[in-house]
Amino acid sequence: MTTTRFDNLQAELIKYGELLVERYRSQLKIDGTSATNKTRDSIRYKSTKDELEILSDLSLKYIDEGRPAGAAPSLSDIEAWAKAKGIKPKDGSGKFVAVNDRSMFWMAKNIAKSISEKGTIKRFGYKGSGIIDFVYQNNKEAMLDNIFAAYGRDIEEVIQDIVKRK
Repeated sequence: MTTTRFDNLQAELIKYGELLVERYRSQLKIDGTSATNKTRDSIRYKSTKDELEILSDLSLKYIDEGRPAGAAPSLSDIEAWAKAKGIKPKDGSGKFVAVNDRSMFWMAKNIAKSISEKGTIKRFGYKGSGIIDFVYQNNKEAMLDNIFAAYGRDIEEVIQDIVKRK
């Protein structure tokens, strides 16, 4: 008895793993939702002989779905995001103030409070960017067609091996 190898399917899964990772990373840049590149760099894929998983840290979920009201990110994450975006603290009248640990802390605290009251991301209606479904839907048809075709080629090879042994 020979073991069934799904070389065509596995090659196709690897191809689409690489493609989807690249497309998710690109879409983060297009959407302007990757300030520190932490989320972008966390996106990767895992492929087995018959399965493909796209993985990332939790921040991609918040970008995709938004962070609901009642929950806020850590102040250190907000500070890192603000620094990466070049966002500087302002006083109550809207004038910029000196950037130091104290002013950055209070700015991050106010942003966290706003997020806990309204959620994120304002320009997406506080509902998130929908990046996961957007990228998948834009690649789904060709991807599924090619994956099923590769699987079909693997099945044909298995049948040919069986016929040869008889």
